Amino acid sequence: MALRKKIRYGFNLALVICCLLLIAPLQAQDLAIPSRIWKEAGLPYIQNFSPKDYNGGIQNLTVTQDQRGLMYFGNTSGVLIYDGVSWRLFKMPNQSLVRSLCLLKDRIYVGAQGEVGFLEPDATGQLRYTSLLKEIPEENRDFKDVYTTHAIGDAVYFRTRYTIFRWADVQMRVWKSTKQLFGAFVINGKYYSGQQGVGLMEMVKDSLQLLPGGEMFADKSLRVMIPHGEARILIGTFAHGLFLYDGSGIKKFSTSIDDFLYKNQLRGAAKLPGGLIALATARGVVIIDKAGDFCQVVNKASGLRDELVISAFVDRQAALWLGLNNGIARIETPAPISRFQSASGIESFVESIIRHNGRLYTTTDRGVRYLDITSEPFPFFKGVDGISTLSWSFLSAGTDLLVGTQDAIFRIAGTKATKLNELSTITLYRSGQDSSKIFAGLLAGLAVLQWVDNHWVYLGKVRDVNERIISITEDKDGALWVGTTSESALRINQDFSDSSAGQLQMNLTRFGKEHGLPEGPVSPKVLGERLFFSTWKGLKHFNANQGFFSPDSTFGAVFADTLTWLNHLREDDQSNVWIVAGRGDKKYNGKA
Repeated sequence: MALRKKIRYGFNLALVICCLLLIAPLQAQDLAIPSRIWKEAGLPYIQNFSPKDYNGGIQNLTVTQDQRGLMYFGNTSGVLIYDGVSWRLFKMPNQSLVRSLCLLKDRIYVGAQGEVGFLEPDATGQLRYTSLLKEIPEENRDFKDVYTTHAIGDAVYFRTRYTIFRWADVQMRVWKSTKQLFGAFVINGKYYSGQQGVGLMEMVKDSLQLLPGGEMFADKSLRVMIPHGEARILIGTFAHGLFLYDGSGIKKFSTSIDDFLYKNQLRGAAKLPGGLIALATARGVVIIDKAGDFCQVVNKASGLRDELVISAFVDRQAALWLGLNNGIARIETPAPISRFQSASGIESFVESIIRHNGRLYTTTDRGVRYLDITSEPFPFFKGVDGISTLSWSFLSAGTDLLVGTQDAIFRIAGTKATKLNELSTITLYRSGQDSSKIFAGLLAGLAVLQWVDNHWVYLGKVRDVNERIISITEDKDGALWVGTTSESALRINQDFSDSSAGQLQMNLTRFGKEHGLPEGPVSPKVLGERLFFSTWKGLKHFNANQGFFSPDSTFGAVFADTLTWLNHLREDDQSNVWIVAGRGDKKYNGKA
């Protein structure tokens, strides 16, 4: 059990390192995210909210956020407000649903059915609703849904099916249309709307004027208009795909997801960090990059509670909120960490992870799996042919990938494995002194393999080593240090001579309690040129002159404390040291 816990913690560390190395492109909002990251991204972290959670209607038609960070949702029962802990529902005076919301200064303006107004905090900080219905001329109050609500400067625009209302300077201005209006958007302080039979129009000097090329949308339902770079606007339609407007004309924007959009009805969009775009559809959210290339889909298979996405919004923490046909979801994407679970082919615990020849591999209790980045709709871990047993550790040795398992050491080529021997192997280490040699830490003992005539040859086991070996490293003088599960560490000179019955005679020194090592596993690791020992009673170093192991506070006094246990140390390419440790049941997983 102790061995399994130790190795599991090792994998967790490897996974964190892998993900954190992918964070860098996400730090700048406009920096493009390399495609390889999306090809290997797992499932995002999703927080789902059901109608029972927020005690409101099932549909959520719009989302926004105020200056204090509160989230607002236009719901079929009114306006839902979420502070990160609790929910509150504001009902409209006429008990109608709420289709649209927008923020202007400290007010949240509301577009409902036959009702417009705003929410704002009073002197005590409590939100109060003020209706603006009486500000609309009586002859224009007979409207139904307010589909969009937008702010430009100090003005707020409410759009219904045939009317646009503008609230500014304590006055309500009204524009009536004989033709149906559809879609309304604000880009860079300009107001746009579609008009049935006419096309896409811009509000210029208090009148709607047709955009150059806008007539192509005379019979298309507009659902999206968002900035696309410095000088273009991305336009999305319900069932006719995406387009780009550059100020002088409109042209089709072909993407790798065109067929998906044609079939699954675009509902809305939001801009994500890294130049990404989240498109809300009837089959989840699909994410594309600026060039229109597919990055990720978030749907029921990913953990979304409902695939029919009505609205999308990115909050100040860059999280993606979705108003669903049934519920609400908060998604962390793009994010430094994503997960692979049963839906991604990981059906059991993972012992270790490695990248070899550009491909990711993992060991599990059911064999070795590799990440197939061509799988749809998201990357999937598939089994390597030839290994189905409990597998522990990898070793990348030139073009070869070796893996130690409960039954044998295997050599993996691509997606297939070949058995080399029948050694029950926990860990593998390639000698820095002689790269033709590999040391295998066994369930009981230490074995040596050597590269001879283009294949690995088993030379034998080291005499007098019968412990369970969990780690192997090499100090600056070329000596091997071997960690075991039985409160002991071994120092071994790599020179050896053949002996009878497959036993290798090597110069070996064994260290234990009398040398300052505590009970439990001992794991040596060289970081830089220094040798450290992880134990269940703190970090240790070896004093060669005294022949004794002493507490080491290099990474802080807490790690030298005998109440702190350590399972794993690893140095990354930037010389950061990642530590998996803990104190009692509390874990310390992080960077030193």
